[in-house]
Amino acid sequence: MTMEEIFKERQVFKTKVIENVQSELNQFGLRIYNANVKELQDTAGSEYFKFLSRKAHEGASNQAKVDVANAQMIGDVGEAKKRGETRQEISKIDAQTAVLETQRKKEKAKADAELATTRINLDNGINLAKIEADRNAEAKDAALQKDVEIQRADMELERRRATDLVHAKIERESAQQKADAKFYAENKNADGLLYKQQKDAEARYLATVKGADALVYQQKQEAEASYFRTTKEAEASFIAKQKEAEGISEMAKAYEHMSSVLGGPQGLLQYMMLQNNTYEKLAKANAQAINGLQPKIT
Repeated sequence: MTMEEIFKERQVFKTKVIENVQSELNQFGLRIYNANVKELQDTAGSEYFKFLSRKAHEGASNQAKVDVANAQMIGDVGEAKKRGETRQEISKIDAQTAVLETQRKKEKAKADAELATTRINLDNGINLAKIEADRNAEAKDAALQKDVEIQRADMELERRRATDLVHAKIERESAQQKADAKFYAENKNADGLLYKQQKDAEARYLATVKGADALVYQQKQEAEASYFRTTKEAEASFIAKQKEAEGISEMAKAYEHMSSVLGGPQGLLQYMMLQNNTYEKLAKANAQAINGLQPKIT
């Protein structure tokens, strides 16, 4: 390396020194890990390194000035260019913005018009739907009211039919029982009278024929007549009670039908209490019970 290269390229000089010295130290097993090269200095009476240092300094200074001037020029040119480009871009953006604003205003006006039309159509649709719903609701209410009235009329008709049926059955059973009782009573009386007449005739005959035996025979016949009357009375009483039981059974069936029409036993009980004025009687009884009392209310 020349002296100027050594002065300028210290790192290269350092590397070459380490490599050359290391090759000599390898035979001793030594290794260089680091080395420093001090500043090169002139010997007495020599100013070579001094002039090289000044040359390098002046060159660096001049180059720095040139670089600064070039940088200043590039900066000024770039700044002017950027200002022009900026104004151009601003003008372009302003123009595009104006166009976009105009377009957006048109689109907004169109959208507003469409929105207004849509709102009007929706309002009309809602109003029509509401009117139709109101009409349907009114029609349904009318139909339900009609059904309720029809059901109420049917229930009232069934109630009246059940009431009339019960009254008719009660009257018929009562008349039948009275007729049966009268028939059996008359039949019993007629049979007893006929039997008594027959026995009286037989008794008179026996009295004429046998004398003393006739008295015994008469007593026997009277006992048989008494037994016959008792038997007939018992049969008549049994038949009357049987008819009464059948009437009660028919009345129970009628009450069961009324109960199903009036909504159950509770409805039938309320109906019978109304028919028999039970509520009025209970009210009178309660009034008589508390009559004359002077309750103290505090």
